[in-house]
Amino acid sequence: MDISNTTELISRLKDVKRQRNLTIPAIRQILDSSGEYVSETTLRRVFAEGSEQNDSFAYDRTLLPIAKALLFTSDNEDDASIRAENEGLKALVLIKTEKIQDLTDQIQKMRAHIEQIKSDSEKRTAFLTAQIAKKDERMDRKDAIIQQLLEKVL
Repeated sequence: MDISNTTELISRLKDVKRQRNLTIPAIRQILDSSGEYVSETTLRRVFAEGSEQNDSFAYDRTLLPIAKALLFTSDNEDDASIRAENEGLKALVLIKTEKIQDLTDQIQKMRAHIEQIKSDSEKRTAFLTAQIAKKDERMDRKDAIIQQLLEKVL
């Protein structure tokens, strides 16, 4: 089975829950024993009817721990097809985890770049503001001199 998106993953998790006749508390216990934490409320939302259409579940904080707990363990580990499917799912999870890390790194680099641009633009704005103030001061002095000359001439 190819689980390429969250809809398919949630469907697969629901299938495993049904096949293994698991309750939410039992899933919570499996998660706890594997060292993962997902709140019971979140578990209920994931396994609720129609939750496949909800794309707001955080993959790394919600779906990944549940997938690790339910898809990578089985009551019948001797079954070769289950082991093969588990290996495929493990590979998929590793790929998605690496992709998440890559995207996180890209976001951090972009934030640093944006901060640098912001800093540069603030420096440029401060310089230009100072230049405008100097020009205003010069114009005021010239206006004062012109006014004095006009008063002498008239």
